[in-house]
Amino acid sequence: MNLKKSAGIAGAIVALSGAGLVATGSPALATPQNCTHGRASSGSSIAYCPSGTGEFLARVQCQVTISGKTYYKSGYGSWETAGRGVSSIAYCPKWDSSHNMTYYTDSILLS
Repeated sequence: MNLKKSAGIAGAIVALSGAGLVATGSPALATPQNCTHGRASSGSSIAYCPSGTGEFLARVQCQVTISGKTYYKSGYGSWETAGRGVSSIAYCPKWDSSHNMTYYTDSILLS
């Protein structure tokens, strides 16, 4: 076998291998669309994604001040499927029996 023919065969193998790699692709990522979130009350937040695919949940960050020091904790809503018309609501967690946490800020988590 001459050198030119060997190089041609090697090039064909590389081209076929490359074609196999190009043909395999990963599936599209789930993406909730047109999402909104905000304060629902003094102790909760709400999130909503009316379209897209995948899931989302509401997150609320809450605060409580005790003896002049402010503490923070997060609460999470349930995972909901985008496009199904269902909201996720997150509530402030309890601090203790004599101190209630209140809304500080909110966000939305997407999956």
